[in-house]
Amino acid sequence: GIDPSILDRVFEPFFTTKPIGKGTGLGLSTVLGIMEQHNGHISIAHAQPSGTCVTLYFPLHAPSAAPLEEICSPSPVPEAGGETILVVEDEQELLQYVSAQLESLGYTVLSSHSPKEAVELASSHAGIIHLLLTDVIMPEMDGIELYTLLARNNRTLKVLYMSGYTGSLAEEISRSGNYLEKPFSRQLLAQQVRSVLDG
Repeated sequence: GIDPSILDRVFEPFFTTKPIGKGTGLGLSTVLGIMEQHNGHISIAHAQPSGTCVTLYFPLHAPSAAPLEEICSPSPVPEAGGETILVVEDEQELLQYVSAQLESLGYTVLSSHSPKEAVELASSHAGIIHLLLTDVIMPEMDGIELYTLLARNNRTLKVLYMSGYTGSLAEEISRSGNYLEKPFSRQLLAQQVRSVLDG
């Protein structure tokens, strides 16, 4: 289980007991963010001798009054118009998922697991990068700093931020409209990317 002395810190972004390179410390802060976005609550307690007890509280859900066929009829998924997107996400599985979804929609995708690598990738790329799709909270620099840095050499670069964290930075970005809340579906990803590129 989790040591009782660190229980009050486990939801802090980047707090981890793992060695360098073995974990970002964003797992539980992401879980907390998702729960809060859905008006839920999470508690964690040390329970000797069985380990750690994590309890998730979800609000009651009232059935939708919309007809089933209306709920289940998907909107058309907008596809690419030949653009190149630089995806920056430090969680490897999410990076692979987002990159694969964008490629399946017809975009050219450059993938990076860190801001530093993204800067190198952008500088070595011969063509135009139309959109930066970046996580907000990352170890080396945040998504805003990364966009500011890349936009110096690419005045037409557009940006779409994604985050599962509910801190003040994410809330500030969400008001701009160029924001994708984690977790998200393929359809929402496609719509938001197209909206930013066409905007």
